[in-house]
Amino acid sequence: MKEDILILVDDNDEEVGYAGKQETHRMGLLHRAFSVFIYNAYDKTLLLHKRAMNKYHSGGLWTNSCCSHPRRGETLDQAVNRRIYEELGVSLNEVELQYGVPIELGKFKYFQSFGSCSEYEIDHVYCVIIKQEEIVLHYDVNEIEAVKWITFEELDKWFSSSPQDFTAWFEEAYLLFRRQGEKFYV
Repeated sequence: MKEDILILVDDNDEEVGYAGKQETHRMGLLHRAFSVFIYNAYDKTLLLHKRAMNKYHSGGLWTNSCCSHPRRGETLDQAVNRRIYEELGVSLNEVELQYGVPIELGKFKYFQSFGSCSEYEIDHVYCVIIKQEEIVLHYDVNEIEAVKWITFEELDKWFSSSPQDFTAWFEEAYLLFRRQGEKFYV
């Protein structure tokens, strides 16, 4: 399997080069990433996923609906659509969306060391708002161990009592989603 070539960026999120995914994480290089929150406006729930235990970091922890990196030559919007399909088995072209496309809400920079690798990312946060009773997920078991639809109230209570259940980037991404996304999902 060919290794993904990630987009390296400076503090202003300007492209400065490219590197393989493993090298990027091993060397702690600043790179572009994204986190997607899928919200079901029909029943007012948010999709979370539990990372597969075999992931190179954060295995077994809960996080947003989908997260990854754009590849060299790929826009963020293309990467978001690709990874939603690859990770969750959902083509956004076949789902009834509130606004027709994923909406970028903002971005933040974070660093977290995991021993032999680290995440040093400018993370772009997206929301996808579906407006149908349910969507059928066919998630990739190499990426995702479990999924859960949850209300904001349930999630806020869970996170406040057990933050160790969640990935390092989840809190900041979720807060941005709640703050900036409210005008879209209310």
